[in-house]
Amino acid sequence: MGTPTLSALTERDRADFVDVTSGAFAADPWYVALFGAHSPDSERRRREFFAFLFDLSLWTGSEVRGLRHAGRLVGAYILDAPVTQGWAWPRVVVRALTGPIGLSWRNARLIAAYLRHTRAALPRGRTHYLALIGVDAGLRGQGYGRIMLDDILARVDDDPLALGIGLDTENAENVGLYQRFGFALAATTVVGPVNVHCLFRPSPRER
Repeated sequence: MGTPTLSALTERDRADFVDVTSGAFAADPWYVALFGAHSPDSERRRREFFAFLFDLSLWTGSEVRGLRHAGRLVGAYILDAPVTQGWAWPRVVVRALTGPIGLSWRNARLIAAYLRHTRAALPRGRTHYLALIGVDAGLRGQGYGRIMLDDILARVDDDPLALGIGLDTENAENVGLYQRFGFALAATTVVGPVNVHCLFRPSPRER
């Protein structure tokens, strides 16, 4: 079977990225709130969203990396580049989403609020943000998520100027998992029908 390997994803990996992430987040409360569940239309809209997110992340310089095993993409993550000034993401995403995939204004407003609240939970300064991490829904429990998370944390810890890394989850049971990797709960907020748990892990030199 070989050893799982991580590498940067390119435009050629777009379809594989969409297959993995769309399936990984099919039951996620946030994406269910946005797109619904268990219907061809909800799957189509979710896939369009992840395709857009992939393109936007490459365009903005975020790290988009994938984990392959036996020639197959089994997981992926997006690590946003550190931002040292005000967050521009809500305006960028709302303007883009209302065009390419025809997102409703309700959902565009929800996404803008989500980004505003989750980014506000981070300390100001050079902070990394884990926008997404997902494992193929049929391959969970095999350690792929840990391999990716270890890679992410090593990259952040190697940044001599970074304050740390933030992430968010809508699954309360994931909070304890991330706490075992050194994250602490920074805030819990409500966006639409979803409870969002914001976590932060300081860099070793900031502890």
